[in-house]
Amino acid sequence: MRVLTYCFYLFLLFIIKSCASMSSITGGIKDTIKPVLTDSSPKHQSTHVKGNQIVLEFDELIDVKNLKKNLVIVPNIENEYTYEVVKNMVFINFSKPFKDSTTYVMDFGESIVDVRESNIAENVKIAFSTTFFIDSLFVSGEVRDLMSRNTVGKANIAIYEANDTLDVDQDRPLYFTKADSLGYFKVSNMRAGNYKVYALIEGKKADLIYNAPDETIGFLADTLKLKDFGSPSNTIYLSQYDLKQFKFQSARPRRQYFEIAANKTIFDYQIKFDSAFDKKIAYHKDKDLIRFFKPEDFADSVKVSVSLSDSIKNTVDSTFFVKFDAKANSKKTLPFAFNVLPASGSDFVKNDSVEIRFQFNKPMISYAVDSLSYKFDKDTLYNYFDSADFYWDKNDTELRCKKKFVFNENMELNIKKNMFISLENDTSKASKVEYKIKKEEDYGTMTGVVQTEVESFLMQIINDKGVIEREFKNPKTFVAKYLTIGEKQVKILIDENLNGKWDSSDFKTRRSAEPIHIFKIENKLRAGWVMEDVLISFEKDDIK
Repeated sequence: MRVLTYCFYLFLLFIIKSCASMSSITGGIKDTIKPVLTDSSPKHQSTHVKGNQIVLEFDELIDVKNLKKNLVIVPNIENEYTYEVVKNMVFINFSKPFKDSTTYVMDFGESIVDVRESNIAENVKIAFSTTFFIDSLFVSGEVRDLMSRNTVGKANIAIYEANDTLDVDQDRPLYFTKADSLGYFKVSNMRAGNYKVYALIEGKKADLIYNAPDETIGFLADTLKLKDFGSPSNTIYLSQYDLKQFKFQSARPRRQYFEIAANKTIFDYQIKFDSAFDKKIAYHKDKDLIRFFKPEDFADSVKVSVSLSDSIKNTVDSTFFVKFDAKANSKKTLPFAFNVLPASGSDFVKNDSVEIRFQFNKPMISYAVDSLSYKFDKDTLYNYFDSADFYWDKNDTELRCKKKFVFNENMELNIKKNMFISLENDTSKASKVEYKIKKEEDYGTMTGVVQTEVESFLMQIINDKGVIEREFKNPKTFVAKYLTIGEKQVKILIDENLNGKWDSSDFKTRRSAEPIHIFKIENKLRAGWVMEDVLISFEKDDIK
């Protein structure tokens, strides 16, 4: 009996404990329904709109997020506004009335969300006019990369009146929108007129103005004329330009050196001292600066004329006084470095002729020619050079070999320790440079025919990494050996103006690039395989 009573109490205790245990309360089905715009003032497509207020009404309680960032108003207006959210309504009050005889489009983007789950209201957009009609003209098209011809998504489309002084490199646009992820765009409700049209990819400085070096831009070269119809088939090609005005950045002593710096990379330069110092002060170009090295017996300053050129042949000239810091620690010199060109590991096709060069980061005072030797696979001993085999550039920072090497087998270049000595008494380390011969069985070959009446063009065979592997000028037939395996495409660049080269677009003069056409080769190239009879056929009118 006691056992039964004990079991009964255990069972009762278990029931009580089970009833007392807590479990979490679920929130029910998640709300995924997006807010819907049910009414607005003014209403969509309204005319004769006056005042300075916009009211939006939705079918549920809403909130506003990042309105200043998301709200796009075209045409662009300099009209400050404040806003207030009251339950399911948004009230936007502008500081000034809307401009007369103007059609406005207000696109709220992703700024309107519901209060419960932050579901974003879609396509919240209203268009209205302050006159008796709604402007209905439009510009549409797509954005592509100039060289690859691939579509580019999310570019800003910026439109300016053709006769206005406002332009993309200084001012925000009159009309603007953003292309979708596939590169397609449409700017609606535009009035009749003549326009300049741009596409702009911005970096960190997103202000709808082309004013930063990391930005990419494209344009329609011809003025777009909107009169009675829209313009539905425009293609804008993006490219990057170096618009920064080339200029001197600074000229000052730095450590034990004197440096004259430019604001971008120096492509070419001329240095001229007073005659007594022409060979006395050594110097070296390093990217965007010219570095001068102090002679041992130099105690004063000397005038130097400097002429610099950038990659597009803009030139700046000036005169400076080179003066070194007398208190600088002469022991804290630049680390010594040199490169061999072609670089070690480079491979060549049989019978390639190659010139070997040594490039240094500071002027040199001597080298030991007997510390440099080479041998091919067939050689049992190293071959040595004569001093007559080499010559220096104008400022003793590049040593070139006059001997041209014709590669028919692998080659090794042996550089002994202390071969080179710089003017700061740095010495070089021992190293080996290896050059290989390409094995034909590791590569593919492509042969074909080019059919065209175009007079002048350049043909490029490009691999799937975008690297140009072969170039031909005006070929009728072609044989391209030693191509890497994988996918290939052929790019045709038309020399339309017959000046001997392909001309890219020019942003400053709004000149379009000369025509390009790209042919994708259907089959992948395989090792040891010959892809025969590839047909490349085009005419000038086909090129886009």
